[in-house]
Order: sequence, then C-alpha cells, then structure tokens
Amino acid sequence: MNREDTKAAIEVMQAYVDGEEIEGRSKHKFTSNKWSTSKIPTWFFLEREYRVKVEPREFYLHGNDNRRDGGWSVVPPGAACSGMIKVREVTD
Repeated sequence: MNREDTKAAIEVMQAYVDGEEIEGRSKHKFTSNKWSTSKIPTWFFLEREYRVKVEPREFYLHGNDNRRDGGWSVVPPGAACSGMIKVREVTD
C-alpha cells in the first residue's frame, strides 16, 4: 500500500469506529463486484476494497412545458404538483 491507499484505509476505518456502516467488495475481476454490507469488516485491503455505505438520494422532478428547453426541474421537498416523477439514485 502506498501513502494514498493508507490514507483512504484510515478514513474508512475511522468511519467504522464512528459508527458508520461499511461496504466491501472483492478487487478480483473474476468475482462479483457488488458492494455488500460488512457488519464486522475483515480489513483485508490487498484482496478487498471498502467504502462508507452510500445512501441513495430520492427526489422529485417535474416536466416543465413552459421552459424554452422543455426541461425538468427539481420539486422542493413537501411541494406537490401534477406530472411529478420520483427519482431514486442508483449507488452500485
């Protein structure tokens, strides 16, 4: 591990100590590269990579026919209008 890898390892390990959920996955191309929650991480940085669990964002968009570009705009939380669609971020 070089210095940058060590800094990244320290950051994710500190997040675990602080109570954050940690996800891990194999570095090998021949295995699944899906992130999975590690309740008690093994910290095997040569074979696995780790990150703080990413929480997907959710928000609503509204199609705006009055805009020149016909684009979409984000609906403020708690507001309601017709033609809204719910968006949930994909984190994998």
